[in-house]
Amino acid sequence: CVPSSLFTQTVVGGNDTLDLLLRLGLVYLSSADNINNDGELVVPVVHLFPLQIPQLPGTRDRLDLVKDMVFMTDLHPNVLSVTTIPSGSDCPEEGAVMYIGPDSLALVHHLHASFLGYLNNGNTDSSVFRVLDVCSGSGVQALAALGMLDVLRKSGHELAAVDVEAVAVDVNQRALRFTEFNARLNRMKVTTVQSDLLSDDAMVSIEELVGRGESKKFDILLANPPFIPTPNLVSDDAALSLRETNSIATNSQSYGLFSSGGVSGEDCLCAIIQMAPRVLRSDGGLMAIVSEFMNPPLSDLDEQKCMLLTKVEQWWGSHDVAASGVLFTNEHPLESQVYAQRRALTDDHGVISLWLNHLERYQIEHVSPGLLFVQYQNKGGNTNNAPGCNIDYRLVPKTNNGSVWTPHNFNAVEYTMKMLNDLYQS
Repeated sequence: CVPSSLFTQTVVGGNDTLDLLLRLGLVYLSSADNINNDGELVVPVVHLFPLQIPQLPGTRDRLDLVKDMVFMTDLHPNVLSVTTIPSGSDCPEEGAVMYIGPDSLALVHHLHASFLGYLNNGNTDSSVFRVLDVCSGSGVQALAALGMLDVLRKSGHELAAVDVEAVAVDVNQRALRFTEFNARLNRMKVTTVQSDLLSDDAMVSIEELVGRGESKKFDILLANPPFIPTPNLVSDDAALSLRETNSIATNSQSYGLFSSGGVSGEDCLCAIIQMAPRVLRSDGGLMAIVSEFMNPPLSDLDEQKCMLLTKVEQWWGSHDVAASGVLFTNEHPLESQVYAQRRALTDDHGVISLWLNHLERYQIEHVSPGLLFVQYQNKGGNTNNAPGCNIDYRLVPKTNNGSVWTPHNFNAVEYTMKMLNDLYQS
């Protein structure tokens, strides 16, 4: 941050530029509290995040086939210390937009590794490849997928789609503006739709895009939904109220619109899985979600399915076309005690106890970062599989490179790539 007087003296446009940045919600003013009495400080709200999409595994070895991308999004809340963003004096506050964290990168990296395997196994029947990004935030998932297709197209691969379409859905208008800006920044095109997945009419605007024809449905649904099982007392009601109204109460709690998954952590996860069968192509459509998962399997030797897998299958529902999937979680999930301490963001025993009591109330004993992939199996007209959804699971081994979400953990990526390629070939 810099003193506002220095900012207006050195930046082109001076006060006019500062006023514009304030109206756009890219900076805010804060009183300086130092011995130099600098007056107001100009504090940045956003940052730029670089992301490189390398060539897809399985294509010709050309190091020049990369896609360099840049994303603008809000800073980490530990930096911002807020979950709502002050806009101009004439505008209401808005919910902060998800920063690009290890969960965002995990879905990009693991999808990238198996993406060609997905395309190679009869999943590109039409001339248009359609991507749906739900809870899109800055649009990183949709745009990264377009980047993968762009790299594939430049390689001259025969499976490169003739055309691509991407739709990004979020409840937060600020997130949709970020998505539109990032699309232009990376010379791409994305259609944005404001919709609250938890509302009664959430599907209306999305189904209008899909229509009733199979040809309009999506090839792939990507999602990084809010997933933290948040006690009401630490939820930012100001941010969460943006789902319903622009009336903002003064609040500085830790978890808001992009992070709170409801008291169970599964509100948005459930809504997305229920939506997926209705918007995906029945001949190979793929859903890929990154999330924290409550009470995941604890052992590869478990003979009975845990409640989590059963819930996912029930959320997907019984449809005319069979679906198969795989859930990846860490070999060593976090126990509730450790998770409560991490999410409390403080050493205060009262706050930690609040989290522990909340997790106990909702019978959350373990939590693990993870990835969920589910695919319709009616590829090439194959109807041999029984209708319904069957989810398998794999515990991703911990190595010196980290766990399933650790950025650039090649061991984890290789592990999931093998399992996903088996899924695509089934």
